[in-house]
Amino acid sequence: MTLYSMKLKTIHFFASTLLVVGLAPSAFGFAEVARGKLTATASLGYTHDTNIFANNNETSDSSLIFSPSLNFARSVGQVSTSAQLSVSSINFQDNTAQNSIDPSVSVNFNVDRAEKGSVGQSLSYIRSTNANEALNDRAKSDEFRGSTKIDYYYSEKTGIRVNAGYRFSDFISIGYNSIESYSLGGGLLYKYSQKLTVSATYGYSPEKASNLGAGPVSNPSSKNHRFAVSLEGQLAPKLTGNVQVGMAYRDFDLGGDTSTALVNSSVSWSVDEKNSVSLTASNDFDTTPGAESAENRSIGISSRHSLSSKVSAGLTFTNQNSKLQQRVTPGNTNPTKRTDKSNTFGINGSYRANDQVNIQASLSWRDSKSDLARAVYQRNTATVSATYSF
Repeated sequence: MTLYSMKLKTIHFFASTLLVVGLAPSAFGFAEVARGKLTATASLGYTHDTNIFANNNETSDSSLIFSPSLNFARSVGQVSTSAQLSVSSINFQDNTAQNSIDPSVSVNFNVDRAEKGSVGQSLSYIRSTNANEALNDRAKSDEFRGSTKIDYYYSEKTGIRVNAGYRFSDFISIGYNSIESYSLGGGLLYKYSQKLTVSATYGYSPEKASNLGAGPVSNPSSKNHRFAVSLEGQLAPKLTGNVQVGMAYRDFDLGGDTSTALVNSSVSWSVDEKNSVSLTASNDFDTTPGAESAENRSIGISSRHSLSSKVSAGLTFTNQNSKLQQRVTPGNTNPTKRTDKSNTFGINGSYRANDQVNIQASLSWRDSKSDLARAVYQRNTATVSATYSF
């Protein structure tokens, strides 16, 4: 399929969908449904990627991405509900075997009792097809996730938190593992002020790797324990976010253990009406679909500047460091280890023509180093897209 015919096919799909959704308000009442607001968006984008597999072969290709979605939002009193249904169609110019259609659905439910606490529930499913940096390959997976968090204040200042979560990453691509985990935890809350909460929590999360691809080579299944102290809310004037620090401990099913400092922080500084800066930092354990235990550290900074009411631009920088290790099994007494390091720089801009049309463009540059030759590469992407809201 040539790029020209691919464009015609995708644009025809885009135009047909716009026509259907454009007629939908009169046919289905896109505006208010069950006391909630129903909206639709459609996005069409073009991307040139110099390394679509994220490895040292550095295969370059261009793609068209079409993404329509339906969004529902309802807020009545203390209860708010939102839901999203979307699909992403990715069509490559040369590597057509990598074409995919990826649906997703998510539902969020929240009850806010103000001084008494809150209850939050989320469920999601997404078909994900992308370049996996731990695998250095494109991989397809079905991701099922769910989480529940309950905050209850039994006095004006103090309360308790209970949370639970579930994750199942079902890798469809042959040769890779599926990963299943659940988490249970909770702790104490202290309301330092109306805008700042302090928490001390413990979490327990077993992770099970199916090892469908690796067989007896490695089994990184483990039981994980996390102890953390967090600050949540307004940290200082114009500075908001969540700062979590503590300790993470991993106990492997086949013997052995390891620990690391736990960091999971995200803060935003509103400099003035036109400028903002965000900082993220994380350090925690994960299990890869390549049958490896991973310790991932990431530090990122981004800035946003509003040039006018319609035009804004941003800069991003991310430094990542990952230590990946196979686990000893009866068939693998000499497990491999690797360390990946990367820096990614990006620039982006957006133009909101009106309430319905938004145009975005972005550039990114990634440089990856590793003691594994396959993971030494550079990757540059350029994307332009337009989104129409109904």
